[in-house]
Amino acid sequence: MRAIFFTVFGVFMAVSSAWGVSVDIYAVCRLDPNGDNFLALRDQPDVRSRMLLKLPAGTRIEEWGRVGNWMQVDVEAEGRPSGYVHASYTCLVEDH
Repeated sequence: MRAIFFTVFGVFMAVSSAWGVSVDIYAVCRLDPNGDNFLALRDQPDVRSRMLLKLPAGTRIEEWGRVGNWMQVDVEAEGRPSGYVHASYTCLVEDH
């Protein structure tokens, strides 16, 4: 089921980009320098889900949607990984 979701999600993102759909750009911020000092990119909007990447402060992400306090995002990096991050550790950079 997850494979189908991510395939459909990937097609949606490619079509949205081709159609020029604007998304809001955020940056990872408000991390605790005395803590882990990264934001986890997760495969589902849940703290117990698999961590895909550790995003350091300043990492730019594109928001595609929300599930409660979680943002569905693409990471602005080579390979453009996608997943979920907790919104409380993001700061709006570009509002579209």
